[in-house]
Amino acid sequence: METIGELEADVLSILESKKSATISDITLSVKLKRDVTYSTIATTLSRLHRKGLAERKPLVGPGGVKYLYTEGKDEDVKIEIVEASLTRLIRAFGPEIYEAIYTRVMFSKNTPAITGSKI
Repeated sequence: METIGELEADVLSILESKKSATISDITLSVKLKRDVTYSTIATTLSRLHRKGLAERKPLVGPGGVKYLYTEGKDEDVKIEIVEASLTRLIRAFGPEIYEAIYTRVMFSKNTPAITGSKI
């Protein structure tokens, strides 16, 4: 299973807060933090869709088809990605990384609440 990169995480965070968005909407939001192009966000959303982390619905308009993206609903995919990320960290830093991860998740003021999630 694949992991996600920093840009993918930023895009997922935007999708979570907006509930649904077009590539243009997300590009504008991401540009507040970093310099990106529309095509970079389109590619990122396509990858997230392929991974099952984003869903898309085609919208037909005068300019052709564009997609409205929402956050993926498959919790199993999210769990697999978290497990793959943890495995990668443990392989890189050894089992002592467990305590650092636990402390970060449980006690950091910067960690979003995980209530109600399987992750």
